[in-house]
Amino acid sequence: MKDFEDYPPLRDYRHALEFHRRFQPFTLKEKEEEIVNRKNLTGRSAFTNLFDEFTGSFVFQLKIGEEEKELTGSEMLALLHSPDRELRERAFRTFLQHHGQNSLVLAALFNALILDHRVEDEIRDTKSPCSGLTWKTRSARRRWS
Repeated sequence: MKDFEDYPPLRDYRHALEFHRRFQPFTLKEKEEEIVNRKNLTGRSAFTNLFDEFTGSFVFQLKIGEEEKELTGSEMLALLHSPDRELRERAFRTFLQHHGQNSLVLAALFNALILDHRVEDEIRDTKSPCSGLTWKTRSARRRWS
């Protein structure tokens, strides 16, 4: 296989060939891959979208200076880089408290994602949860690159 990968016309595809060879044990037949991808529309993808929409709707109240402000999650996380230590601590505490108040929904979303991960690992016959995660991460990167 090494000679095949070093063949000059295939050099530009070496990374892709190595990827496919390395993750071939986790790759299903085309029809099975299609079924898994369709399952993801109502499984992992749906729960990830729900998490993003749900947490994206959060509005945080925080006093900055003399003014009480309404901030988004992204704005709150940006405050974690503030030079003002006390502001960073208040922003993070407020961020976590708000998520804690929604822990029932967030826990249900995380549990659904973990179950979906476990089911897909069983389908792909991965030896550990991490090997499936690596496969999924690299597949996603490859799709979007």
